[in-house]
Amino acid sequence: MNYIRIKLLIAYILFFATTTVFSQQIERSIFITANTADYNDSGVLKHIISEANNQENSSVLIIGNAVSKSNLKKVIAPQLNVLNDADEVVFIPGYKEWTKGHKGVRNIEDYIQDHSNAKFFPDNAEPIKHHGLGENIELITVDSQWFLEDWDNHVYINEDSEIQNRTLFFLEFENRIKKAQGKIILVAMYHPIETNNKQGLFKNIGGFSSQNFQNKQYRTLRNRLKTIARGAENVIFISGQGKNLQYIKGSVPQINSGAAGSLEAVKNGEEGDFSLKKNGYVRLDIATDGGVTANYHAYEDGTFKEVFKTIVLKGDTNQLEPYTFKENHPNTQSASIYTKKATTKSGFYKTLWGEHYRDFYGKKVNAQVVLLDTLMGGLLPVKRGGGQQSKSLRLEDKAGRQYVMRALKKSTIKFLQANAFQETYIGDVLDGTTVDKFLADFYTTSNPYTPFVIGGLSSAVGVNHTNPVLYYIPKQKVLGSFNDDFGDELYMIEEHVGDTQIESESFGTPEDILSTADVLQEINKSGKAVVDEPSYIRARLFDMLLGDWDRHEDQWRWALYKNEDGTEYCSPIPRDRDQAFSKYDGTLISTLTRLIPVA
Repeated sequence: MNYIRIKLLIAYILFFATTTVFSQQIERSIFITANTADYNDSGVLKHIISEANNQENSSVLIIGNAVSKSNLKKVIAPQLNVLNDADEVVFIPGYKEWTKGHKGVRNIEDYIQDHSNAKFFPDNAEPIKHHGLGENIELITVDSQWFLEDWDNHVYINEDSEIQNRTLFFLEFENRIKKAQGKIILVAMYHPIETNNKQGLFKNIGGFSSQNFQNKQYRTLRNRLKTIARGAENVIFISGQGKNLQYIKGSVPQINSGAAGSLEAVKNGEEGDFSLKKNGYVRLDIATDGGVTANYHAYEDGTFKEVFKTIVLKGDTNQLEPYTFKENHPNTQSASIYTKKATTKSGFYKTLWGEHYRDFYGKKVNAQVVLLDTLMGGLLPVKRGGGQQSKSLRLEDKAGRQYVMRALKKSTIKFLQANAFQETYIGDVLDGTTVDKFLADFYTTSNPYTPFVIGGLSSAVGVNHTNPVLYYIPKQKVLGSFNDDFGDELYMIEEHVGDTQIESESFGTPEDILSTADVLQEINKSGKAVVDEPSYIRARLFDMLLGDWDRHEDQWRWALYKNEDGTEYCSPIPRDRDQAFSKYDGTLISTLTRLIPVA
């Protein structure tokens, strides 16, 4: 009897927990399907619209193969008629949209947008496009077939695109993921990064077609995107290549919903996965608390039924913080970047690899202790920052001005992930290894306190600059979930070089602040040089004076000004000055820098 009571109690608790999760207020419902060129056979589109019309906020995503090789109007027009009553419809190109090359894709885009309220993303010949589906939802659409095409057959494939090659494509994808941090990120593309489709032996070892999951080019695409996504949070891939219904839990959730027409075999996956060879669709419900549930509907016995339901992402659970925070803190804290042990090297090691600024990293300094909710009137964390080495957090004050909190201790893992393991996510597997320790020591070639003197030097020569301040920031309640990676070490806090800081005098109080990509785009469109050459030359000469070699395009922002006649010009704002005054001493490094030519 007691056993039965316990089982009933457990069942009641599970029911209550599930009901609580699934009854959260829905911010948006997203209906997903693909391969709709022969949708009349299943009625999937009609059922999606009938259900979508019952939702307060809904979007319909058609993720590829909405056309066939036959007449465009004959295939697309009936679909547009069915979808006409939907709140929002987004078509995303697949394999068949490229049957007539990149010009054929543009024709499909034009037809859909001329004959309906539906959107076709990515548009304007670009392979990637971001689109907000609400305050907390970011949709990143990817034309995966653009990446897989043999560009030798399309001489002018990128003629009208800002993204001219595959390297820029990956950079843009990574940039979009970083900018959307703090939101639910949906990556919609025809080709999945994971699949349980049944494939023959030949396809499993690569095959000749770019549509095969193990094809070399396809493998490069999915591995790189997956690696970038694993470095972020709350990313979900949604695809339509598989003509079936799939959910693959994995390290990054993968949803496949391509069962609008003809079907293909699918195998069972791991525990928690779902696979079904039946016509149907997927509805994603995104709650206001950040929770995401996937509801799978299949056509059975003459009607559509829910056949699978799972929590893809858990929302805010308001659980107690796992940290015990100190109530009282000293005004200052003595701390070092590295431990004394990490910076103690033998005489032979120093001769071979150099002295660098190693002593500075192991030396304790006194820094002001601050709590973010009282600093500058109160700062709140917004999202994690990017960068290949730095561990940073974006902060925002009550007036909406944003700042960057950056750890003085650089991340070896982020550097290795970005440069050595672009197609494999390494997580923390190299922590404490020889590679990790060596790279951490190599970072000592840069002076960790250089950024704090650059501002005064910049002002003296008339170069725009940030104003970093050194603090010791303990773990604290306001950091919330960021306490996992931030706190209890030395940080610098400086203005974020963006449009929230246009009133900053050290930026020249501009009209706006632009990225390098924005400036280049304006130059390409207008054909005019909008950069103020004297200020740029001055900034570059200053780089040489400082020995600051790390000046790639993301290390610059541009202050936009207007002349009295209405014309515009941009003045540079250099940022991330942590490589100034670098010190490459030591016999081996000196030899290597002479043997290896500098581009």
